[in-house]
Amino acid sequence: MEQKYRRTKEEVKLEFHSILKFINFNMNIIASGERDFYKQLAGNFRILFHNHGKNSKSLFNQLEIDDKIEMVSTCTEFNPNNIMPFNGLCLMRVEHDFACYGPIGIPNSFKTLSFEKWWNQETVINDSGHVKWTRKDLIMNTADKDGGSHVDPSLPMNFHRLVYQNSIGWNFFKSGKGEGKNLENPLSPCLWQIGIELFESLKIFQRFNKI
Repeated sequence: MEQKYRRTKEEVKLEFHSILKFINFNMNIIASGERDFYKQLAGNFRILFHNHGKNSKSLFNQLEIDDKIEMVSTCTEFNPNNIMPFNGLCLMRVEHDFACYGPIGIPNSFKTLSFEKWWNQETVINDSGHVKWTRKDLIMNTADKDGGSHVDPSLPMNFHRLVYQNSIGWNFFKSGKGEGKNLENPLSPCLWQIGIELFESLKIFQRFNKI
């Protein structure tokens, strides 16, 4: 078996700050109107957040951040008794002749969650088929299957419906008339908002912890 080199803590920190630069870069491109760059963002988030097996550890884990940090959640509260579709990470912008999703930004008040709850437990989307999605669900499906770091020949049906068939179900009717037009894929503004949450979380964390 080939011998492996173990990175030093300082080398891991350099990789961590490189990934943050990539995330910021991709968020800025999305903000400029290139919405498909959310797929690159998903790949960046996967490196930062996702553990897989014994030998594949996230940068959060390698730097021992994941069990210490409190993550900012801007997601509006999901009510399981509400039968309407729910998208807790986006606002809907409506103009005279178009409508689109946009990120929430950082509101005046927000909650914080443990990393595990923020990443893998909080419902951020509940579509019209009552399929619930966490941040991990959105990021890992995009990164592993839909162009973030790999393109699968087939996609899970519920994910395909969410991204490509508007399973959230909102439509825009120009001047309230005519045939409704599906709103765009919600993942681009959702992942953009996750990036906003990430940087706000790190800003608070770094007041007391050096990374």
